[in-house]
Amino acid sequence: RNNFGQLAKNGTGFRPNPTNTNETGFSDISAGAEHALALKSGNVYTFGSDHFGQALSGGNSPILVPGITDIDSIYAGGYSSYVVSNSGNLFAWGKNNFGQLGVGDFTDKSTPTPVPTPAGATFQGAAAGV
Repeated sequence: RNNFGQLAKNGTGFRPNPTNTNETGFSDISAGAEHALALKSGNVYTFGSDHFGQALSGGNSPILVPGITDIDSIYAGGYSSYVVSNSGNLFAWGKNNFGQLGVGDFTDKSTPTPVPTPAGATFQGAAAGV
């Protein structure tokens, strides 16, 4: 599906076959239900649906996520986004109606929000479900 531009291809609409996006340099991609994240040289890009803030502003072209750099890994949940920095910090944004972002409340976030950790602890990775 590509109903929200989550394939980073101009326009929307079903694409049953592999499609070249003409985007280059991404080292990792993670797909959520209606959005996707892409990693390029420690920077995170997002595209697709933004119903809950998970894609920042949405659209079918990759948009640089501001305020976070030096990112090591990316994880797209159903309607949420998570990234881990090279220093072990976890940031989350998007749908949070059940507290799935782990930021201490139940409010959707439209910007990357630090996830609290116990003193001296760091994140090595994350996982995100639908």
